[in-house]
Amino acid sequence: MLHNSLKTIEAAVCAVAGISRAEIRSATRARRIARPRQAVFFLARERGRMTLPQLGLAYGKDHSTVLHGVRKIAALIEAGDPIAGQLDQARRYLDDQAGERRALDLLAAAKLEGRRRQAARAARLAASWGGAHVAA
Repeated sequence: MLHNSLKTIEAAVCAVAGISRAEIRSATRARRIARPRQAVFFLARERGRMTLPQLGLAYGKDHSTVLHGVRKIAALIEAGDPIAGQLDQARRYLDDQAGERRALDLLAAAKLEGRRRQAARAARLAASWGGAHVAA
């Protein structure tokens, strides 16, 4: 079994989940962010050989929160949740020599797409204020 760095695991999970590293490291408890964060905890225990306190320190969480996340992901896998497929995809990125680069590329593309959406949203808002000359 390979040992992966937390950064590599995080990049793979973020790429699969379509979120940024800033989002996954944020304090938000929204499920679309919290589940991937828990998946990072799970894979870091499985692949990175990190301790619960080390993971907690890296994410500003208590070790018991990390343990809850690891157990939650294990329970979801056992129940046949779609997150199992996402974890398999993240594992493939981690197993493949080029996978880390691909995961980082997907993450960069997701960030770029997020910026495009944000710019388009700002342009629509400006247009609604009468700034119709602003292009999306």
